[in-house]
Amino acid sequence: MTGAIARQRLNPHWVDEKQMAIGDVSFVVTFDLDDLKSYDSSSKRFLLGKARPMVDAMVEIRDHEDIRTIVDLGIFKGGSVALYAKLFDPEKLVAIEILPDPVPALSEFIAREGLDARVKPYYGVSQADAARVEAILASEFRDQDVDLVVDDASHYYSETRASFNLIFPYLRPGGIYVVEDWGWAHWAGDTWQKSEAFPQFLPALSNLLVEVCMLCASRPDLISSVHVTASTFVIRKGDARPPRQVRSGRALSLSRALVQAGPLKARMAAIDAADSVGSSGLHTAALASHNGFRQAWRNGICSVSTTNPSVRCRARPQSLVFGPGDR
Repeated sequence: MTGAIARQRLNPHWVDEKQMAIGDVSFVVTFDLDDLKSYDSSSKRFLLGKARPMVDAMVEIRDHEDIRTIVDLGIFKGGSVALYAKLFDPEKLVAIEILPDPVPALSEFIAREGLDARVKPYYGVSQADAARVEAILASEFRDQDVDLVVDDASHYYSETRASFNLIFPYLRPGGIYVVEDWGWAHWAGDTWQKSEAFPQFLPALSNLLVEVCMLCASRPDLISSVHVTASTFVIRKGDARPPRQVRSGRALSLSRALVQAGPLKARMAAIDAADSVGSSGLHTAALASHNGFRQAWRNGICSVSTTNPSVRCRARPQSLVFGPGDR
């Protein structure tokens, strides 16, 4: 970026647990599925599909980190883009949305706030579309790093993993990568356990959480820490700089990074055979080496498919019994 940008630090003013304002823009803050369907955004009042603790966590990140560049996956009705623009006042905010039609309220907001050069929404782009996502990253971040990534897009394991492999190399050392709503396969109630949006055959997004935790232990140079809540997990990048795919022709591969870490080689001896089935999913041999998962399988909570070797865990915690030494 050329020239210094005077950055404003505006804090949310909460009316109640579901309503807040930042400056002259208000937000309806809710993750109720009926509200998400029925509420529409305007350029002065946005629907924000989050809970208050998630907003509070973003304020904490803003107050303790130097966040100047942001990638936001999942525009929906524009609330998250407006939130990050007002909260962080970033030098660049790139947002990606799978739906093809621009959000009129967001377009009006960007124009009114004079953010055309700094806030760049891209519509009709799947987070798992390697060619499109690579092209966007190469265009927007060719000569700079990303400070913060927030994935509130599909919440599907394969898609979320694919975009992580693509975008994580652009994150600066010490940067923050947030994955929201990871726990839908484990949340109790018919809303999640019988949801048409998250059918039973889909692997749980918690597969990715397990993978990044394993990588944190074996490759702290890639992932230095993982902080987990019921709604999000927050990854802090280590000091390593994995190659950017657009420059090297290679993306980060979680599977390959895991197997190349010495302590995991024996536990993941079947990785090449598993990769021949499909690169997505934790490999059966790796998961089977963990007693906790073996016990979970015995109690019917987790299942592994030979055609898609990933763990799918549903919310029946009362039936989970750990074996000796698993606690």
